[in-house]
Amino acid sequence: MSIVAAAIVPHPPILLPTVGRDNVKKVEQTRLALARLGKFLVEKEIDTILIISPHGYVQKDVFTVNLSPDYICNFEDFGDFDTKITWKSDIELIHKTRESLESTSPLQLVNN
Repeated sequence: MSIVAAAIVPHPPILLPTVGRDNVKKVEQTRLALARLGKFLVEKEIDTILIISPHGYVQKDVFTVNLSPDYICNFEDFGDFDTKITWKSDIELIHKTRESLESTSPLQLVNN
């Protein structure tokens, strides 16, 4: 298992037509960049994406690992009550990350 690529990805909710409505046009360049990234991920046959995010459960000075077997995303906070996306976690990567961090860094395990 090796790192194939890294990306910093802006992700304003208005990218979704169900949220942005007429404002989607304002983020067209971002949408095109995300489409290029998606194409790259498919071409490289990427099987796991590691997301490091300030959204969700964050605690200062602690590395948090989400142990959930599934990750569920919705956009209810932005008025879209219909869109819901679910991804499977990479249990093997979670286990290896936990093993490597437990002895060296403050680590918090969550399941949400």
